[in-house]
Amino acid sequence: MKILVLGSRIPWPLHDGGAIATYRMIKGLAEAGAAITYFSYNTRKHFQSQVSLQERFPFCKVIPFELDATPTAKGALLALLQGKNYNISRFESQKAAAQVAELCANEKFDCIHVEGLFAFPLIAALKENRIPIILRGHNVEYEIWSRLAVTTANPLKKGYLQRLARGLKAYETAAVKQCDYVVAISEPDAAEFRHMHPKANVIVVPGGIEVQAQEESVSVQEFSLCHIGSMEWRPNQEAVQWFIDSIWPRVLQEYPKATFHIAGKGLSKDDARFVANGVFNHGEVADAAVFMQQHAALVVPLHSGSGLRMKTVEAMALGTMVITSSVGLQGLEAIPNTHLLLANTQEEWIQAITLVFLHPDRRKELAAVGKNWALSHFGYQNLAKDLLQQYQQWIAIQSK
Repeated sequence: MKILVLGSRIPWPLHDGGAIATYRMIKGLAEAGAAITYFSYNTRKHFQSQVSLQERFPFCKVIPFELDATPTAKGALLALLQGKNYNISRFESQKAAAQVAELCANEKFDCIHVEGLFAFPLIAALKENRIPIILRGHNVEYEIWSRLAVTTANPLKKGYLQRLARGLKAYETAAVKQCDYVVAISEPDAAEFRHMHPKANVIVVPGGIEVQAQEESVSVQEFSLCHIGSMEWRPNQEAVQWFIDSIWPRVLQEYPKATFHIAGKGLSKDDARFVANGVFNHGEVADAAVFMQQHAALVVPLHSGSGLRMKTVEAMALGTMVITSSVGLQGLEAIPNTHLLLANTQEEWIQAITLVFLHPDRRKELAAVGKNWALSHFGYQNLAKDLLQQYQQWIAIQSK
């Protein structure tokens, strides 16, 4: 099979869930036997040189298109005045879309795989296209901004976020209707895509982990918690701030020697938002796996967001205990108190942290069960192989 994959960024380095999900999907499809052409914006924020592309993506052909999609106050205001959705308009390029259309006209692709909503503008120039188009949604994007609006107190900011969410919902709904098939990363996302378009052909394929790359646990700091994730993503910023403000003082009251360690892509070590007694800001760390394994538990206190939290799955696969909110659990079929711990209220968080700190044997038992579950459900090779077989079935149906 020849598959054209369209992306809104180069998925390297693997410091955030979006990059991990895209990279392992492309690599997995290629290893399963597909010939992959990856046409992607090479944004200023995630820019990769030609040498880097050749080194990191030997399994596929990469066609980069340079684009500065950096959000600015001026750009946001201009989009607002023009009635555009700034989340989408930053990724619109007539020249790039025309290049994609020309590529499709010159090469015989079996299908076009659109990797996330922000890559969807790249198909704008396709005319009378008969190639099956598949949208892989990393999240239901509008839900993220809707939930952020709910938790925002500033009325002007709340109004702007609500406007962004409405615009994203309209664009996302139109995209789902335009595609032949949709691949959701979680069942809740799939349900929402079906709600947008009841006739949509939607399946669920979660993001994959690199099973063979996992290592055994390193020495654990017993009274230590951690959080790692892209701190360029608003829901993660919100979650860590909430945990430090609402949960951490109570933790220190109960366990004065406890420590909380945060790290992630785009995190500045001197960020004033994350300063508190017993909190250690590590900025961007070289090895996320080692970082997660050093602590008694990974906390995922999300209040907004959509899709599947890949760092949660990776932590579980490493044998690290996970404490998550209901939003953080979304998309996983993991069972609370069997594979991980679930906490939403302050009391539930304290109870879960108490188990982690005072009952290490029970913590290790839960973590071991969670590790086996994660490894058996999220190996990227098997997921990609199944996805490729699904694509072959869809294409066979289309060709009849």
